[in-house]
Amino acid sequence: MPSGDALLWMHKALVREIRDPALRDRLALSYRSIQGGDLAGAWEGLREIVEAESEVAEWLREGGHITETEYVTASHEVPPAGGESRTGIVVEISRRNWVSAQRYDYHQQKDVERLELDELNAAWLAGGGKLQVRSDALLPEILQRLRDGLPVVDPGEAFLLRGNLWGDVDLRNLQRWEAHYRGNDGQVELFRDLSIVLNRPRLGMINSNQSWGDSRKAKEIFARQEWNKIPVRWQEYLWYRENVDWDAYRGTEGYDRMTQEMFDGNPFAAFKVANYILGKTRFRTLQWGAVQRIAVEKREPLRAALVRGLKDGTLIGPEGYDRFALEQFSGNSALAFSVARSLLGKSDFESLGWVRQKRSTVQEQGEILATLRGGISEGTFLGPDGYVEFAKRHFGGDAMKAYQVAQALLSPGEFAGLQWGAMRLTPVTEQTRLLAMLRAGIEDGSLKGIEGYVRFAELECFGNLQKAYRVARSLLGEDDFPSLQWGSVQFMRAADRSRLQANLRSGLADGSLVGIQGMQDFADREFGGSVFKAGRSAKQLLSDSEYERLSWSIRAALKK
Repeated sequence: MPSGDALLWMHKALVREIRDPALRDRLALSYRSIQGGDLAGAWEGLREIVEAESEVAEWLREGGHITETEYVTASHEVPPAGGESRTGIVVEISRRNWVSAQRYDYHQQKDVERLELDELNAAWLAGGGKLQVRSDALLPEILQRLRDGLPVVDPGEAFLLRGNLWGDVDLRNLQRWEAHYRGNDGQVELFRDLSIVLNRPRLGMINSNQSWGDSRKAKEIFARQEWNKIPVRWQEYLWYRENVDWDAYRGTEGYDRMTQEMFDGNPFAAFKVANYILGKTRFRTLQWGAVQRIAVEKREPLRAALVRGLKDGTLIGPEGYDRFALEQFSGNSALAFSVARSLLGKSDFESLGWVRQKRSTVQEQGEILATLRGGISEGTFLGPDGYVEFAKRHFGGDAMKAYQVAQALLSPGEFAGLQWGAMRLTPVTEQTRLLAMLRAGIEDGSLKGIEGYVRFAELECFGNLQKAYRVARSLLGEDDFPSLQWGSVQFMRAADRSRLQANLRSGLADGSLVGIQGMQDFADREFGGSVFKAGRSAKQLLSDSEYERLSWSIRAALKK
């Protein structure tokens, strides 16, 4: 017999899908049965509703539950009966499929076992069934279907296969599968292969999340495929990758030379293209420093203006910051800050006294300051609720930008008086849902410990463990956050934990990662040179005895 929690979850899933008034009345009766403790009656009612609505009774097993699986739709033609030809059942395999009770895990919502999917697929194919890819299908699922030999009759609006991009295409002609399309190189290979299959040599790539329709789904796809939004056509990407001697453009002089020779003096474009093509690890070997956002020929005049303003005091402090932004960048404070930081040495830039980068323009900051101070005096912007209100009113719910703008414009004392707590990384519209999810996960244990930490990161932060930690901490606050029992923050992606753990143990076994030099090598390869992140990660992935045998010391490595 399913538990009360499982029945409630099943009821909630069905309420979202069932529209028939009579069935909705029966759902209401089942809900009252659950509340009254009649689990047997509720279970029987829910099973009848599912059989009547989805017509999958032939595959419904005794004691089944609803769980997750892939997004595809299957349909097959029912043989003619009595001389009449008619269309038979349409079976949808989505996040509402049935699996046997003994394999059901309510909290983890495990995928349908591979064996059961094979049985269902065999039943469809034996009856002349065909698969039709749904609009929210992901590339890995589509390729897995094709690899299993399941015919695709219409890709429709699915993922990369939207009709307005390429029309209908049989991906089996690509002769490549999921592993071949990982990373930036894999993304380019996919578009190249599609252009060949479709005989469209000038087929472009989709570089913005918005152009994929659902921006959140697009981000998930990018994360799973390890893709970045490449800023050039796939043909240009291949040319740069295969024909440029990148080592000839090392250092800041090489950066400037490449900017002028290949990117019409646009240093930002040069930086982006090199970063995406080489990948972060190899790109760091170029030693280009910070990204430049202005043309080479404009740098010396701007550097001279900064040095002059530093010497005579006209660009020092908040007023000097505003003056430089107005005179040189039409009031764009963020650009003025980044340009000054890239053109001046560290000590000279610190001498300017520009404490924080402003994400507002000079022209609008007076109005924002007046609004903030008015909200402080009236109490409307105080505390976490006031934080949310300010973000909603003035920044479209962008809590991160609202926090950064207020922090940059107010004095430290004024900002502390807001009592906003930690900066929130999620939009206001998402915070209520995420907070409810975290509290429920604490109560039922599903988000507790390292397993819960990884689960939350995969569900809500595209596997980014550091971001998941910061999101949860900012929403729960210092009092409730420890209840998650997540330990310290992890500086890696959930998908990389096993690989990094294996590499650490391999390097420990052969001695290549033992000692401070091994620590530095691991940091350079995996964490952009940060020995702090490398050390903290190793400590979390290894046992105490294994970490001790590495002979690593974060303090010693930082002093080196």
